[in-house]
Amino acid sequence: MSGITYVLATAIENYHDSSAFKKVFYAERDATEFIQACIGLGYDKDDTVLLTNNRATKTSILNNLSRIVDKVVEEDRMIFYFAGHGFSVSTENFLAPVDASIDSLDNTCISITQVLELLRKSNSKRNILFLDSCHSGFERGEYIRDGTTSFRGDNLEYDFKDIEYCIGFASCKSNQKSYSDPSIQHGIWSHFLLNALKGQTEEDIYEEGYLMSDKLQA
Repeated sequence: MSGITYVLATAIENYHDSSAFKKVFYAERDATEFIQACIGLGYDKDDTVLLTNNRATKTSILNNLSRIVDKVVEEDRMIFYFAGHGFSVSTENFLAPVDASIDSLDNTCISITQVLELLRKSNSKRNILFLDSCHSGFERGEYIRDGTTSFRGDNLEYDFKDIEYCIGFASCKSNQKSYSDPSIQHGIWSHFLLNALKGQTEEDIYEEGYLMSDKLQA
């Protein structure tokens, strides 16, 4: 495979404002094993960045993504993984970093638009996003990866439609929720994603050793 693959994986289990943002069970484990799965695929460990909990501030996430954007060339690939809370504010989707404020979500969270604008500026045309956060509404369950407002899957699909060679996978549609499961100690969606990346799932999602995006989504 030509070019370098850069991976930025972020996960927040414990938010600074724990009264407003409930614990996201197993998010750190999900992101850590996502990095390990990428290394298992042959990507260089030195080209991966893992930001969890206190390291996953809005500034740190955007700065690390900007550094990758600034150095990639056309044949390189960028992969961004996020596990944590997600929101929709005024019809725009946001990812909540560890220092998010419930009173100012639009200012303290990272909009999907920000992420896509950074990707547009890069020389790389091969970008992949994995988002394990979204759901359709708020319900105070222990193992739901939710937020106080909905994360709209239809908006995400619209945002991606004009991005050349950029593919995004989200754990939910706008009428669904994303769950963690104590029996497997992972987010359920991330668990099956990791199995697919490790080659530990049904053989029919691969073609001649390649993991096919449409079959992965299904």
